[in-house]
Amino acid sequence: MPESKALVLAAGAFTVDDDGLVVRGHPSFEAWSGAMEQVRRATRGWQFLVGDLIAYGEEAYGEEAAQIIDAAQWDETSVAVYVWLAKRIPRERRRLALFPRGGIDQHMAVAKLAAADQVSWLERAAHEGWTVTETRRHIRALTAGAPT
Repeated sequence: MPESKALVLAAGAFTVDDDGLVVRGHPSFEAWSGAMEQVRRATRGWQFLVGDLIAYGEEAYGEEAAQIIDAAQWDETSVAVYVWLAKRIPRERRRLALFPRGGIDQHMAVAKLAAADQVSWLERAAHEGWTVTETRRHIRALTAGAPT
């Protein structure tokens, strides 16, 4: 028996199921652009979403969660990175909205820093418009004692 096409996400006239987008009627440009903004915001930090959800499942449900995660056939290395990142940078220290393209790489660059330094470096990188390479270079220079 084929899998049901369960609702995954709904935004006005737009619905996402297991196979992709379903459009009901002929939505306005404003409705379409609103749905695009919702998708952009939802996917900007999807790695954190995955990491947070798995970390919660592991904490709350233990072995039962591990079985579900294994059954989902996620790449173990990727999942481990997402969970590590989510635990290293809790929600209150994340600054994804500061980065137009999401900033997950910027968060990876600061994840090993002390909690107090993570936010300041993320905010500085956004303010200066640094690429992730530039952020890493500035952090390395500081930790090596060189001027930034």
